[in-house]
Amino acid sequence: EEEDEDEEADIEMEPEFAAELEGLLDQIDSDSMQDREFAVLELARVVVAIDGELARSFGQYLRVSGMIEPLVVLLDEPLPAVHDAALLVIGLIASATFDPAALRTCKAASEFDAIPRVLPHLFSERPATKLLAAMAMQHWCEHGQMARLALKKGAGRALQRMLAVQGTAVGDDPTNDKISRVAARTLTSIATVNRDAESAYSMHRATQESLEALARLDA
Repeated sequence: EEEDEDEEADIEMEPEFAAELEGLLDQIDSDSMQDREFAVLELARVVVAIDGELARSFGQYLRVSGMIEPLVVLLDEPLPAVHDAALLVIGLIASATFDPAALRTCKAASEFDAIPRVLPHLFSERPATKLLAAMAMQHWCEHGQMARLALKKGAGRALQRMLAVQGTAVGDDPTNDKISRVAARTLTSIATVNRDAESAYSMHRATQESLEALARLDA
């Protein structure tokens, strides 16, 4: 698991990109819902288009600028376009593949109850929202500390409900298949770091059953 250093390094990014992020920081913390919506949609556009050192700098900027809190709060917004964009950003910046210092981002977001705010979206009636929420949990649970926190907050039970091992849910909709796969992988991460938890065995077994069912569909 990634080591969490005490101090942030200096942020290195192009002045134009830094200016763009500063403008979005002002808007995402605005009293205007229109401004907040624009900002989070722009952040979603940016986050899927960057990688490498720029992604690392992006994650670092979010942490040191104070943008994490207003971003997490947008998970509560009822407008799908807004909370979906927030889920996308929160999920990607939590991934160590995106940012090697992502555990710091997760810890910062946890101070504002990020995981409890993601969990309700796992029960969304919108498959796209449910998938984004499951992917966010998958990235969060890459980190052992966050996987333990996710289990404590009830993520295990929520994800188990998404394992469509039986019935017509599996195979009918590609999005449902993706959701089941992501849920299964996330539960594997949770079960791996929570070996002493009473529910770890049942989670692991359900996960394996789900992956086997989906593998048969791919055969």
